[in-house]
Amino acid sequence: MRRLKSEVIGKDAVRLGAYLLASWALIGGAAGEARMVQSVAPPGTFTREAWQQTSGQKEVTARSVGERLILTSNVSLSDYAAYRRDERFYVIIPHAKLANAAAVRALPGASAESRGDDLVLSFRLRPDSGARVNQRFNRLEIAFTGPGSTAVNSSVLSASDADRSSMRSEEKRREEGRQKANSAPSSTASSTAIAIQSSSASSSTAIATPSPEVGEDRRPASEAKVEDARRPTLVKKGWLAAALIFALLLALLSARALSTRSGRRSETNDELRRAEGGTPEFGSLPDWESEASPAREVGESQRPMDRREDHLPTMGEDRTDEGAVETRVGIGAERREGRVAGDFREEVESEEELWRSIATAFDDPIRERREEAARALVQIAERSAKSRAEIFARALLEADAERRRRIGEAICSAGLADEAISRLGNEDEEAREAFALLFVLAKAGELEPLARAIQESESNRTRLTIVRLLALCDHPDVLPTLKRLVAQTELPSDVRSALMEAIYQQSSAKLSAERRASG
Repeated sequence: MRRLKSEVIGKDAVRLGAYLLASWALIGGAAGEARMVQSVAPPGTFTREAWQQTSGQKEVTARSVGERLILTSNVSLSDYAAYRRDERFYVIIPHAKLANAAAVRALPGASAESRGDDLVLSFRLRPDSGARVNQRFNRLEIAFTGPGSTAVNSSVLSASDADRSSMRSEEKRREEGRQKANSAPSSTASSTAIAIQSSSASSSTAIATPSPEVGEDRRPASEAKVEDARRPTLVKKGWLAAALIFALLLALLSARALSTRSGRRSETNDELRRAEGGTPEFGSLPDWESEASPAREVGESQRPMDRREDHLPTMGEDRTDEGAVETRVGIGAERREGRVAGDFREEVESEEELWRSIATAFDDPIRERREEAARALVQIAERSAKSRAEIFARALLEADAERRRRIGEAICSAGLADEAISRLGNEDEEAREAFALLFVLAKAGELEPLARAIQESESNRTRLTIVRLLALCDHPDVLPTLKRLVAQTELPSDVRSALMEAIYQQSSAKLSAERRASG
């Protein structure tokens, strides 16, 4: 068994080393490429990182030319959205504000308004007319088409061609400026300034109304410039190779330590089983019990019944000389004076009786006793092939309404709910098991930990997962909880949208249930 464990751990160590190697290679390659790109950029041009640090909301300027509207911004407008509803045509630009709304309102039936951080433009269309949107870098052109508008369409096309030609000439001049900067660093600033001035002059002659244009970097020439970063990359310094070697050695040492520790624990468990003369019903004894009771030579009659364990609950099985089976369930907590409930021990003859004794403990009026019962169910799940959610779901199905409520309270007070919420952000089997346990908790009616996680969690992914969980639960208290969160909590826009969708889903399900009941 020890050899098999060592082989499994060794394979896991090899996989871990391979994953670390691939991750460091990807991170190092991306960092090196970013620094190389930054090092060859001429001093006098903008980088995307510098612009993102200095800009917040997009500045949009509008100007109307006939029956078309041209919008110009200081950054790219590729994230716009456009759609038509009835006789209105809408254009939405996220995180933007309009500097001159009068230019939009000059068009018949046009309006401009702000919805949160977004800019919404609306236009009234004739029944026989349409609209189209042309976007290029930081320009957004809205043209209206229909019968009798041939001249307008031709002017739009000619203006678009002129814009494209001016942008091509500007890109060409900027490319020439970069080449000159690489060949002669001392004359870079003057070359770039001449290229920018010539491009702005050609742009002003091609279009009657001047507007700030952008090149391939999509940055206006009027903002502050970043310094040239010519620093050595990680690859040149050899730090990446050293980090990879260190990570691989660390993984191998960790795997060897785990293998040695597992072998020692296995030997200790084997010795304890031989001393007891039997095999436990629920698996081998846990490691902490082997450490806490090294001398198991005393008989059952000499074992004190009021001994306390400073560990989580255990389930072991001791066989006496007469062949009777005594199953001992220990649900422990910290040893402290004046504790009301002691160890949870019951002498039972079968696993079914053990289950009933633990389920009955949830009816105890003492809170510590109910928490111990919840931890006992966790120990049963860890020693069997079932998950925590399956064990607690069975306890809820076999309980009445009052016991269900107490089971939910015990899950929360024992810290199992907070532990499951902290695992929701992962992408592994533990996250799926945590989701199932929290769903069982919601079915029991304990919604306060979930609502508190939606309000206070730092991870939007955890918040959205809990909202989807509540949307699937049919408990009658879920809908009021969702409405309270929307009305009283300042939440990110995506979380608020998910809450509204969950409220709609819950309301529809409730209405359908009422119709079926009345029909």
